[in-house]
Amino acid sequence: MEISKEISPVTGEHGTEFITEVRVDKVIELYDEIGTDVRRFFKGLDRIEIRKCKRTGYRYYFPFDIFGDGPFYEDLQKNRDTYYLTDKWEHQQAIKYINPGENVLEVGCGTGHFMNIIRDKGAACTGLEMNKKAIADARQQGHTIYEEFLHEHSLGHEGKYDVVCSFQVLEHIPDIKDYFESAKRCLKPGGKIMIAVPYNNPYLHRHDLYHTLNLPPHHAGIWDKEAFINVGRFFHLTTVFLKTEPLIEYKVWYKVQANHIKEKYPLLGKAMLLVPRQVYKPFLWAAKPWIEGRNVLAIFSV
Repeated sequence: MEISKEISPVTGEHGTEFITEVRVDKVIELYDEIGTDVRRFFKGLDRIEIRKCKRTGYRYYFPFDIFGDGPFYEDLQKNRDTYYLTDKWEHQQAIKYINPGENVLEVGCGTGHFMNIIRDKGAACTGLEMNKKAIADARQQGHTIYEEFLHEHSLGHEGKYDVVCSFQVLEHIPDIKDYFESAKRCLKPGGKIMIAVPYNNPYLHRHDLYHTLNLPPHHAGIWDKEAFINVGRFFHLTTVFLKTEPLIEYKVWYKVQANHIKEKYPLLGKAMLLVPRQVYKPFLWAAKPWIEGRNVLAIFSV
């Protein structure tokens, strides 16, 4: 990928624009609060840009050399017992589109939870992972794991898989063009690409710019449904499924909205923050069909 703020990480062509920026000192402070030192990623920087690909609407952090490595993710896993969640909404949806006998590649397979679901479905699964501890855990369960990136795996496994999937992975990858080209290279004709990422429109980005784990070095990109649709079109993919997770984090959603309102209307925002959870939760539960939740799943066919 060409390293230039003018070059889109999706198209590889000129056509980006500046959106806003985040302060490096604030980012470091937020990661310190969760016990992770990220100073080594930001040497010489005091600001990080958020830019957008004009053609697709995909937003991303710049520069491209500030994102996590293996030790960073091992550190997060060590400090957060729930880092690799095992009961994901996107897993329940994606497995419906995997058939017995198919050959599946999971990019960023973690400790192998979804690979177990695939195996139970009667399909074969290979995993790619860079976290050594997660690799060891997955291999103990009998899974085949390669410690390599999708690009290098694709060069030796062209046309091998029926499905290439990744869950909570693509938002960590700066080079979107390489990801989609490599995934397509791995697929048989008519194969599927399945991707789940945080959905940034409800609150993670629009109303909560400094959400710690939505910032570098953890995240590289900022996804929404519009970007998925446009990126799929750019790579000549057909959208099979595109849906957001229902709202389940009532407290988090409400607090973000209240703090956002407080910035413009201090008294109203403070009053909202005083409302007990047992009061506002029934209203959010009733309204949740119209409130988009934390994650989005996109399934494409080639």
